[in-house]
Amino acid sequence: MSRVQKHLRTTLLTGVFAVTPLAVTAFLIWYVESATRAPIRSLTGVNIPFLGVVLAVVLIYLLGLAVSSLVGKWVLTRVDALLLRVPVLKELYQAWKHVSVTPGGREGIFAKVVLVPV
Repeated sequence: MSRVQKHLRTTLLTGVFAVTPLAVTAFLIWYVESATRAPIRSLTGVNIPFLGVVLAVVLIYLLGLAVSSLVGKWVLTRVDALLLRVPVLKELYQAWKHVSVTPGGREGIFAKVVLVPV
């Protein structure tokens, strides 16, 4: 591969990796705004742009606050045990949990650093 091709490939991939989080964030904000504007307007009669996005952020914060409490941790433990008993969801839930949750100890996929040759 020539230097020009390598430069173009590297620069293009860098641009893709830079724009992907921005595009996903913009899409999520647009989706939440479009999904919440009409219901909020019909319930309250108020038509404020991005009120649904602010409401979603507040609800996510409150959910995080509830989950980090003792009662929330107990509920999460019970829901975790329940999901691990459902035959079809068990494998999907275990795979998602294995990938998304970074373990605190020496277990899981994030326990060791590896070097993968290209």
